Amino acid sequence: MKLSKLLFTSVVVLGPTSSAYAETTQVFCGKLDGSEWHWLQDPNKPLIPVGRAGLSYAPLIVSGAWGSTILPLGEWGSFNVNIFSISEADYLSIKNKCSSGYAVQPANNVFSAWSLFKVNKANGQFFIAPGYVEKNRVLARDYSFGLSDIRLKQDIQPLQESLDKVSRVSGYSYSWRPDSVQGQLAGQTEYGVIAQEVQAEFPELVKQDDQGYLRVDYRGLVPVLLESIKELNTRIEALEARQ
Repeated sequence: MKLSKLLFTSVVVLGPTSSAYAETTQVFCGKLDGSEWHWLQDPNKPLIPVGRAGLSYAPLIVSGAWGSTILPLGEWGSFNVNIFSISEADYLSIKNKCSSGYAVQPANNVFSAWSLFKVNKANGQFFIAPGYVEKNRVLARDYSFGLSDIRLKQDIQPLQESLDKVSRVSGYSYSWRPDSVQGQLAGQTEYGVIAQEVQAEFPELVKQDDQGYLRVDYRGLVPVLLESIKELNTRIEALEARQ
């Protein structure tokens, strides 16, 4: 099993479910610090010989369907993860077979990448179950150098009333909720803004992702802050001129 260090906590979303599954997979329990895993076994099945060391096991098999999805990761990107879709009833039947500190996850063999269960609920919703996934699937967006050549732009207009709008948006320190889609970052103090506050003043800088959560274009705040500083400087100069 390939080892990674990215914990993903469950998230409930809306989406289609499938009542017919054509694939199967084995199930393992992965330790939540990513340091150890072991196969779940089915006591009702005969043992299967493994290798030449006289070892044998009876793998626990579940029916479902393999696929992949893109999930959010922090402010700067997302990651692609393999998922195995199963019914909620099947998931609940295996969920508690792992000890505390472990998460139940799907895998076809010891060479499989870490994957997650997509659990389909009877009401049409589904959720992505907790577990570790591979860091090398992160689809990070590079904000180091943004394309900004004037030759590529049109309808250029100076920003207006930036200072007044910025004054209604606050900066905060915060940590992510452990049960949120950002749960893998829980316990870390971060600095940022509240998307709903930004949306009220600068709706173009906020978008809703596929999970229904609001994302802020932090890069887009830079020109707003530049104009705010200039407006503030103009007001200060006006006050000084009156003295």
